[in-house]
Amino acid sequence: MNVSIFIDDALKTIQRGTVDRKSPFKLPALSTSTDNKVFQRIVVARRFIEHDQSLIIYTDHESQKYHQLKTNPSCSLLFWDPKKRLQVQVAGEASFLDNKIDYWDKLNENQKKDYVINPFPGTEISSADAIVMTVLR
Repeated sequence: MNVSIFIDDALKTIQRGTVDRKSPFKLPALSTSTDNKVFQRIVVARRFIEHDQSLIIYTDHESQKYHQLKTNPSCSLLFWDPKKRLQVQVAGEASFLDNKIDYWDKLNENQKKDYVINPFPGTEISSADAIVMTVLR
């Protein structure tokens, strides 16, 4: 396969992942690093901006992910399609949007509830008894 065709197909599949809830590219793994340590977590691909080939993900300003990206904006995303046995890794630099409310307002109430997590991500849990599970409906 021609490399430029592969890249075009990969970008289209990443873009599709932002609108198709069933796409395996909806939930890529984001890798960040700080203090010579690498961190990975699954994120939700929210929106693809075609003109600059950027991907929008959301994070809370209190999260470790936010602070890691502020400290070192170099990051990568790994997309995996198990049916096609295809993985696509994209490396780049994170930047932060000023007009965040425009994006937040486009989420439905169920999507907004996904960001109400207890305990807060990155919180050290001392034991199973320390976990408080909250189900929001």
